[in-house]
Amino acid sequence: MIRSRSLSVYLLAGFFLLAQSASANPNATRLTANGAVPSEPMLEGELVGWTDYRDGASDVYVLDRASGIEHRVTDSAGEDRLLGLSGTRLLILSDADLVVCSFDRASGACAPEALTFGAYNPGEASLDGDRVVWFDAGLDPSILDDRLVIANLSDGSRTYYYPPANTAIGHPQFAGERILFESVKGKKSRIESYDLATGKVKRIHASRIERGLPAASGDRVVWSEGDVETADVRMYDFAAQKSSDRKRWASQSAGGQLAPRIAGDRMVWEDMRDGQGEVYHCNLRNGIETQVAPSGSSQHQPFVHGDEVVWVEDDGLFIAALPAFQEPEVESNRIQNAGFEDAKQNWSGFSKRKQLTSDTAFNGSSAVRFDLGTGVLVLRQSGIIELDAAGDFRIRAGLRTEGVSGVAMLEVEWKNAKGKTLRVDSFGHATGDTPWTVIGEDAFASPPDAAKAIVRLVTTRGAGSAYFDDVRFENADQ
Repeated sequence: MIRSRSLSVYLLAGFFLLAQSASANPNATRLTANGAVPSEPMLEGELVGWTDYRDGASDVYVLDRASGIEHRVTDSAGEDRLLGLSGTRLLILSDADLVVCSFDRASGACAPEALTFGAYNPGEASLDGDRVVWFDAGLDPSILDDRLVIANLSDGSRTYYYPPANTAIGHPQFAGERILFESVKGKKSRIESYDLATGKVKRIHASRIERGLPAASGDRVVWSEGDVETADVRMYDFAAQKSSDRKRWASQSAGGQLAPRIAGDRMVWEDMRDGQGEVYHCNLRNGIETQVAPSGSSQHQPFVHGDEVVWVEDDGLFIAALPAFQEPEVESNRIQNAGFEDAKQNWSGFSKRKQLTSDTAFNGSSAVRFDLGTGVLVLRQSGIIELDAAGDFRIRAGLRTEGVSGVAMLEVEWKNAKGKTLRVDSFGHATGDTPWTVIGEDAFASPPDAAKAIVRLVTTRGAGSAYFDDVRFENADQ
């Protein structure tokens, strides 16, 4: 329950100085003091909002990181829950009402703008600037008459979407100019989108496999699929030109990946590869995954905004900066079609066990997959690389393995000016289960008389699958 229409704000005694808070995680900053019981954190610039259970019932709190003051936004015997944070607006579920209020950073006041009168069950909602969407189960819970309500706060208008008969819907959220939602009919659960401009509904994914709730940023949608021990993250990209690129696996590391969140080219999730929740980050520009802030404690409910991620750890909220994006390198790669984005062009040796795939990629949307078997598998760059001179070279590739009992590696054969083989060097030698990683060296010395080079992707005899992508051969000083 909201205490009054001009929401009461409570300040903790004195200023909440972040630097003075004891942190159990040396790789992150603790945001809440002892005694907090935070859940479902959200981040928008300098504002961090969350639902807190420190007094038994749930209330909404906001921390202004610029001032260091923690504000208690609601105070009631009922249940208040934060559903959205956009700019300085908060979307709060207060018992059976949705409240949109404007948070004043100077005074800490949060003045209500709108309430959803007459909604039977508005417990699932999303806020995006001037727009609010919520799931409404109607006034009679015994009748399946679900609908989505989209409200425009600037002009007061509302738009409604009614699903087909006997279809339950829920978990709506904004995805650019679309509404993303879940629909259930019978035993099959679907992720669908409602286009705000055309009113058309598009099915994104349907499955009977256990699946987590989707999250969206712009044209991209991510969700986890599978149980806690095996869930992987899938992605749908509305902007992808090829239909094969629109839906793909975004993360398939060992252990379950749960509760993914996405913001631009960054994705975070709760990862179970080590037996407890840990926050991981994926740079979607190159597919590299990193653990955000190792601590030994269980981490849950990550939320990403800009270049930062906030999450729940023990009984506190923590925040950490994500790795900066590297500026694009000046292209000096001597490998043609290095990332297999142009299909099989400039590569020779494809077969039934060496095929292109869009199921996973280190960078871009394509890679090559080797299915190991009774013999050595080789895929080579078409043509020979002519060297200006012998010296140091940067030789790299993205490699991932799944159950490989043999060895997967990158190989370079060096030749002199007459074509005689001088030496063969190999890099990587990966086996077992390995997530996408970079193999090779940044400054590898060629033989003194080297004038030519041949680059090959190789797997030895064995079982399992290996994936190669983003193969590079360039002068080390470039």
